[in-house]
Amino acid sequence: MSNTLVFDGSRRRCYTFLQDVLSELTPSFSENLRVLSRKVCELSGSRVALYFRYKNSTDEGYLASGYNIETSLIGECLPKDAGCEAMRRWAISRFGLEHVVSIPVSFRGEESGCIMMLSGEPHQFTVEEHDALQAVALVFSYSEGRQDALGDVSYKNRVGAALLSINKYLSRAKSREALLGAVCRELVDKQGVFNAWIALVGDDGLLDGEVFHAGFKEERFAKMHVLLRKGRMPDCARQALIQNGLQIIDTPAVSCSACPLSKGYAGRGGLCVQISHDGRTYGWLTVSVPAKYVSDHIEQALLVDLADAVALHLYAMELEKQRCEAQERKDVLLGHFERLSAFRLAQVQLAHNVPVGRILRETIDEAERWTGSSMGFFHFIDEVQGYVLPQAWSTRTAESRCRMKGGASHSPRNPGVWADAVKEKRAVIHNDYHTLPGRKGIPEGHPEVVRELVVPIIRDNVVKAILGVGNKEEPYSEEDARWVSAIGDQAWDIIENKLFFDRQKALHAQIEHASKMEMIGKLAAGITHEINNPLNFISLNVSSLEADYTELAALLGHYRELLEGVERAGQSTELTGKIRSMEHALDLDGLLVDLPKQLAATRQGVERITGITRSMRSLSFKSITDTRILSDINRVVQDAVMLAAHESKGVADLRVESATVPEVECNPSQIGQVLLNLILNSLQAIKSQQRSSPGSVIITTWYDARWVYCSVGDDGPGIDESIGSEVYTPFFTTKDQGLGTGLGLSISFDIVRKHGGTLTFNCPPEGGTVFTLSLPL
Repeated sequence: MSNTLVFDGSRRRCYTFLQDVLSELTPSFSENLRVLSRKVCELSGSRVALYFRYKNSTDEGYLASGYNIETSLIGECLPKDAGCEAMRRWAISRFGLEHVVSIPVSFRGEESGCIMMLSGEPHQFTVEEHDALQAVALVFSYSEGRQDALGDVSYKNRVGAALLSINKYLSRAKSREALLGAVCRELVDKQGVFNAWIALVGDDGLLDGEVFHAGFKEERFAKMHVLLRKGRMPDCARQALIQNGLQIIDTPAVSCSACPLSKGYAGRGGLCVQISHDGRTYGWLTVSVPAKYVSDHIEQALLVDLADAVALHLYAMELEKQRCEAQERKDVLLGHFERLSAFRLAQVQLAHNVPVGRILRETIDEAERWTGSSMGFFHFIDEVQGYVLPQAWSTRTAESRCRMKGGASHSPRNPGVWADAVKEKRAVIHNDYHTLPGRKGIPEGHPEVVRELVVPIIRDNVVKAILGVGNKEEPYSEEDARWVSAIGDQAWDIIENKLFFDRQKALHAQIEHASKMEMIGKLAAGITHEINNPLNFISLNVSSLEADYTELAALLGHYRELLEGVERAGQSTELTGKIRSMEHALDLDGLLVDLPKQLAATRQGVERITGITRSMRSLSFKSITDTRILSDINRVVQDAVMLAAHESKGVADLRVESATVPEVECNPSQIGQVLLNLILNSLQAIKSQQRSSPGSVIITTWYDARWVYCSVGDDGPGIDESIGSEVYTPFFTTKDQGLGTGLGLSISFDIVRKHGGTLTFNCPPEGGTVFTLSLPL
């Protein structure tokens, strides 16, 4: 059984009772509801008293308080249907009491709640009880009004507290992630708003993917995340960004039906404001608030002020970040400049005591350390023909046993990708070497290349050299290129000065050497002339003796025939006996056989002396001018071998494997000097091993469509790869002091270069060294 108790307004009020009830009220709304529920039970004699509050703008109510009930039931939500039948049914079912009396509670002219009294038996209310219950209903209404008024103040206080707390975060936050996350949490945790979220946009006005929120369950906000990741903005946010103002959403469920968050906004309103400062838009802030506050000017002003404060601090953070980055760049630059200065000072000190090759290697090693690379090179560019002339490899590259042919040059017509820096006169970065269409492949013995950075060293708009590093674990950057260029430029000034002084020293030595050679040449020419005069007499006499011997031998034959006839006739005399005795003593038969051989040997000796003097004339360096004529390289080889023959005795077998080759335009005297120097170097290298058996030196000639080649190979100790880049450096020698000037290969390299040719070397795996000279046809 249930009914509704309706008060008659004309009935007498129990003001004394009302005052007593009011005196028991406390500042706590929930405590007041519990007190009033107890009063209801006491006045009505009911076993259970319930108070249901209706939610604004919904068809739902919830159990706000009660007496003689479990506290866990507080907050139970039930439909608000006609006559609160659903609530009555729930109460009867839950407590097992069939008699229910309800009293409506009104606030501001609208029904705001309902008091229910449950008992096991019907109860007839007296007038006093009616008045008392009416008084209690009024107190419930009074509490609702007081709570509503206090709620406004409390809400505003909570919003103010949240803003105050946020301002503290604004001054403390070190990153925008910490700042924006704190803004959302404080707005919600301080109970100023139901939920809050902030989305950021980039300089182009498009979403950059950063979103911060609070007051949402992750699964509820997930749909909004999906929408934002697709680059789509809610309508409120789009309008806020376009109009640069506050967007007010009175009924989100209706006006924002497409928004994935609108379904949970029943009874609430939304506010969306742009976050911007000084023309820079950072994003937007959206909050949900009780519907009655969505049009509150104070609420709106506070939110706009908050958005401005957030934007200002984001701007300040950007300025601070820029300042820190600028300071960091400044510190890095200062560190780099200090490192460059220390490097330059070390190179200057090093230049006094070591050859250029060592300076080059130290430069490459520094570039490797600077960029974190594992290989590097430093090569010169031939100013005459534009060839890339390998000079030096880094220590790590040498340790990885890079066994490229020393001194191999790269033609400007077939340079390989690393020479792009020469053609384009700029730093070249190849971070994916294997995919480059123009790469020529890796020479045998070269470490695998994954990525490389090559910078040109330019003076007077001419590329003088290239410095390269390779195989950094991560891609090379323009920053790497700038500092490798700085290292190369710093080193080149020192290297260029070193090369200049070395060239001056070498030039002086070459002048002295040429002067000595000229003197030796003149002396050799004079000696050759002096030798040739008696040699000509000897040669003529040998020819006369050979002719006379032939006639003398014929005459002796006749004499012997005559003597034999006398003896057969029995007319022998003492004279014939003496003749036979002298024949026997002289071994006339043997003498007749040996004399031709001795004359032939004499002629061979004369011819050898003639050949030596001719070779001495060819290599006498009488002409200082660089006169070039068509010459047979094989003839030049023969002359050089002739002069080196004496040095080879007991040291090595000299063998020439010559092919018929075209004549080349050259200065045979200078090319002969180069070949003689290479042969003598091979013989000295073999001799240094102190072998028990002779070594081998092989001189080979051949040609192709463009070049004539001549190689000098030996089976000596070879050239250590650590000094391979220095063999052509003036004054560099591995011989004991006094046994070498260090100019032979330097001069030879210069002679061949001026002929437009190349002089390279390699050390075969089986040992020894092969120098190859090439001259253009």
